[in-house]
Amino acid sequence: RMGCVVFHYDMVGYADQPGVPHRTDFNDLAAAQWLHSKMGLQTWNSLRALDFIANLPDVDPDRIAVTGASGGGTQTFILCALDPRPAVAFPAVMVGTAMQGGCNCENAHYLRVGLNNVAFAAAFAPRPQAMSGADDWTIDIETKGLPELRQVYSMYGAADMVQAKCYPQFGHNYNSVSREMMYRWMKQQLNLPEETSTEERNFTRLSADELAVFDDEHPRPADVLDAAALRESLTEEAEAAQGDLFTVDGRKKLSAAVRVMLGSVGSGAAVIDVEEAASETIDGVQTSKGIITEQTSGRSLPAIAILNEEKFAGKVLVAAFGQGKVGLFDEQGHLRPELQSLVDAGYCVLSADLYLTGEFNAGGKPFAYQVDTNDPVYTFCYNRPRLAERVQDLRLLVQSVAQREGIEQIDLLGMEGAGPWVALARTQVDVEQIGATVVDLDGFEFANITSPQDANLLPGALRYGQLPGLLTVAANSQMSVFGTQPEDWSNAQERFAAAGGKLTVHVDPLPLAELSTLLE
Repeated sequence: RMGCVVFHYDMVGYADQPGVPHRTDFNDLAAAQWLHSKMGLQTWNSLRALDFIANLPDVDPDRIAVTGASGGGTQTFILCALDPRPAVAFPAVMVGTAMQGGCNCENAHYLRVGLNNVAFAAAFAPRPQAMSGADDWTIDIETKGLPELRQVYSMYGAADMVQAKCYPQFGHNYNSVSREMMYRWMKQQLNLPEETSTEERNFTRLSADELAVFDDEHPRPADVLDAAALRESLTEEAEAAQGDLFTVDGRKKLSAAVRVMLGSVGSGAAVIDVEEAASETIDGVQTSKGIITEQTSGRSLPAIAILNEEKFAGKVLVAAFGQGKVGLFDEQGHLRPELQSLVDAGYCVLSADLYLTGEFNAGGKPFAYQVDTNDPVYTFCYNRPRLAERVQDLRLLVQSVAQREGIEQIDLLGMEGAGPWVALARTQVDVEQIGATVVDLDGFEFANITSPQDANLLPGALRYGQLPGLLTVAANSQMSVFGTQPEDWSNAQERFAAAGGKLTVHVDPLPLAELSTLLE
C-alpha cells in the first residue's frame, strides 16, 4: 500500500518453516560444544532472506529496511549489526536495558557477555533506526537506552537518526499504533512520496491455509532435514572447514574466535594494582602474599610469590594448580623440592587462586556455578565459562609480572587439573618475556566431557579442533604437553614447527623432577 516490496518469512519451527521445532533441540551439551544454536540458524535464514530481497529486479538495494517485533526485533538488530546492506531499521519491543532475550532463538553462546541489546542496536549507527517500547522490559527505552544510543549516533553527527517511543498503555506487542510509527519512519527514511499514507485501514485477517506456502501443488521439499540430520550436517561442515582455520591466513579468524571464547575482547595495556598483605623472609627465601587486581575489570586474585632475593635472576615461573596456590607445597607445608630447586637457581615462583579455587572456596562451600542443564545457551550467552575465567586470571597474573622492571623471562606451568587452563592462557598472553609453557593434561580432552556442569566445558571447543586446534593461535611458542596421546597432536606439532615454534607431546605424566630442563 505504501509502494514497497515486503518479504515476510517464518521463524524456525513456525508455520511453513519445517523440520526443526522452535523451542526444542539445539539445546544440549553437543550443541554447546559445536556452537550450534537456534539463533545461529535463524540468523543464517535472515542473511539469506536479505540476499533474496536485495537481488529482486524491482528492489532498490540501497533502500532496504528491516523490522520485526519481539524475537523478530532481535533478528532485526542482529541482522543489521552483521550486514552492511540494510539502510533503515525498526526493531520493535526488544531494545532495552532489562531482559535481553527470552527464547533460545534469541540467545547464542558468548553473545551477551558484557553486552546488551542497546549495544547491538548501536552497531547500526549512523544509519537511521527507530524502535518502539511497551509495558514490558522496554518500558524505559526513552530514558534508558535512547540517550546512550544518541551518544553513539552523535559521534557520527547523526543524533537525530535514532528515535524511540514507548507506548506504556499496551503490553508486549506490534499493534497498529507502533506499526504506524514504523510506517512514518520508513516513509521518511526511504524517501517515499509525500502523498503516501501511513494510516492503516481495516482488513480481514487471512487464514492459515491462505497464508501457507506449501500445498498440494507446491509440496514441501523432499530433502528437508529434521533437527538431528541438520546438526549432523552442520557438524560435518564445521569439521571440513577446520583445515582452513589452521593455515597462516586462517589463524586470524581462529584467533578472533578464541579471543571471544576465552573472553579476551578488550584492548590496551591493563592497569594492575598489587597489594601486599604479608611477607616474611626465612633463610634468604622471601614469601610474599597479596592481592593482584585489574582496575578496569575488577578481576582480583589472591597470590603468593616465593624467591631468594640474593639469587633472583629475573626469571619467573607462573605455576597453576587445580586446587589453587596450595599446590606449591607438600603435605608438610614446604615448597615442593622441584620448585625449591628453581628458587635456588634464581627463579621467582608465583601462583594464585584462580576463579573458584583455593580461597574462593573458603569454608568448604564453593560458589555454586550452575549451568542451565535444559539449555546451556542461556548460561553461556551471558556468562563466561569457568575455564575462560581461569584463563583470564592467568592472563592477569602474567601481565602483572611482565609490567615489573627487571623481568627477563616468564615461564608457565600447569598441572593437577590446571594443564588445559595454562595451555589456553598461552594463546591470550603476548608479552616479550614469555619463555616455555609446560602443562600436564592428565588425559583431558574436550570430547570426553559428559555434563554441562563440567568446569572445563568451553562452548565451541570441538568446532575449533579441541586443544590441538585452539593452540594453533600460539604456534610460534615453545610448549611441552604431557598426559595425552601424541598421535592426536601430530598435526599441531607440524603447525608449531611451521610457525617457528616447538611443541613436544608425551603420553606420560609430567616428570616434575625434570622441570628445570623443560624450561631451558
